[in-house]
Amino acid sequence: MPFLTSARQYCLDHFSALNHELRFWHTSATKMLFAAEVIVALALAVWVSEKLGLHFAWWAALSSFAVTKATPKESSVRALQRLLGTIVGGCFGLLSTVVVLPYVDVAFLLCGLIGGYTVYRANESPWSYAWLLGAVTAMMVIIDAQSVSSFPVVVRFTLSRISEVAVGISMCLVTGFVFHWISTLLNLAGDKSPAATASVIVVSESEWRSKRILLGVEAGIAVFIVALILWQANISDLSQALVTVIAISVLPAGKNTPETNTQIIDRMVQRLVGCLLAGILGILLLPVLHGSAWLYILALTAGLWLGCHLQQGSDNVSYTGRQFTIAWIIIFIQPHYWSADPHVALQRFYGIILGVLMLAIIMLLVRVLKAHLSHRLRVKP
Repeated sequence: MPFLTSARQYCLDHFSALNHELRFWHTSATKMLFAAEVIVALALAVWVSEKLGLHFAWWAALSSFAVTKATPKESSVRALQRLLGTIVGGCFGLLSTVVVLPYVDVAFLLCGLIGGYTVYRANESPWSYAWLLGAVTAMMVIIDAQSVSSFPVVVRFTLSRISEVAVGISMCLVTGFVFHWISTLLNLAGDKSPAATASVIVVSESEWRSKRILLGVEAGIAVFIVALILWQANISDLSQALVTVIAISVLPAGKNTPETNTQIIDRMVQRLVGCLLAGILGILLLPVLHGSAWLYILALTAGLWLGCHLQQGSDNVSYTGRQFTIAWIIIFIQPHYWSADPHVALQRFYGIILGVLMLAIIMLLVRVLKAHLSHRLRVKP
């Protein structure tokens, strides 16, 4: 099947590119400064979260990394979208909870509809990141309501998520401006080579709309099934599974080309490889650390440095490096600091893997169904 053949070829090509990137390690002052900026911002986000008594420091840490870009202006735009999306999504989730609180199946169906519509809208909007965060926050609030069955507790959860995002992006922006000043002093602006712009074939508006509808339907179905599976398995942390499905389905701006399937497969492979590498390495390391704070910090820092290096590498491995870093943060920033228990990390890790695999299965089934219907129409007398 073309879908499986493409996936296999992308896996082979990607592992080859990753092997080349690691074998011919090339560092620069810009890469080192970016990694240092990420590490400092993340450490500040965790520290401030702890001082404020926030319960989910890992979300603040993840927010600080997620909005870190090459320049303060880019980081500011992304930070604004993350905060607005979180606030709007949290409010929508609270309003929805009033209706769906007693009905688990309806809650998951609503999550599927939110995920599908978000993918449809985000793939045409310059505010795609805000759409993504809004959907993820709304779904987390709705699902959390099913766990606690108490509206006041859900309100506190929502406010906590908004606070964590605010802390994370604030530390990112403060750190970003400081490091930008350092970069200017060191005259590193010329170290950044502009990305080459390749000519691409852009599909018509009507064709792109059809592709967006299909992507939305696939994502919505995958979100609904993933939420049900994880709920039945008593895995409470569904956030990474839901983020995975939507993040893969929302393509970067300007990617409305005929090769939509190819782009989705590429993002699947890179996300899966990055998360697998971080997951296997991190979960093997946790028991070895024996709860030592210094060893824990050293391992966390080394992983962040590696991930940031890969993210600043070639296009073939950049998204892998980003996903490696995200998974590393998810594994090492836990509710109890310096914890060597891999249980929490494994729950989040399973969600990422399940999200990728479920979306791949849904896409494969849709394409098989389309091929079958097309064949039936051709042979119909």
